[in-house]
Amino acid sequence: MKSLAYVMRRCAEYYAAIDWEPLLPRSAAEAFMSYLASLGTPPVDLVRAWESVELFNFCLASMPDPPERLDTLRRTHLAHWVDDLIPNMLGTGLTRADLAEFLRHVAMLCEFLPRLMTDLDEEAMSRLTRAAQTLADDMASTGAASWGCSP
Repeated sequence: MKSLAYVMRRCAEYYAAIDWEPLLPRSAAEAFMSYLASLGTPPVDLVRAWESVELFNFCLASMPDPPERLDTLRRTHLAHWVDDLIPNMLGTGLTRADLAEFLRHVAMLCEFLPRLMTDLDEEAMSRLTRAAQTLADDMASTGAASWGCSP
């Protein structure tokens, strides 16, 4: 489980370095990484999942009017992230596959979180899970021009 230890170290360093309070607490991020590891997620995929968690926090923090709760996120937020925010803020080096993978990780995270954060509206998180998965599937089957990123 060297990969889990590596990801947990990156998680600790990330949360120690940020100077704001993210909606996704460190304990939830660590629990999600442990959950993925318990499913037998390969090391490289575990690292990619952690990178998606970092990107998720970046997207939340970059919203002009960030939500106060994770269960108030909507499909339109996710679509804005992959259509505009990520390509414009991080450049066009990301592929559709990268963004689809990010959305799949978001879907898995949204499905996992109500088990851990019991104050979340489970139905709202379920809708967000389905929305993220649908957007990921759409992205995987859509031409690059409509997503503003390279194929």
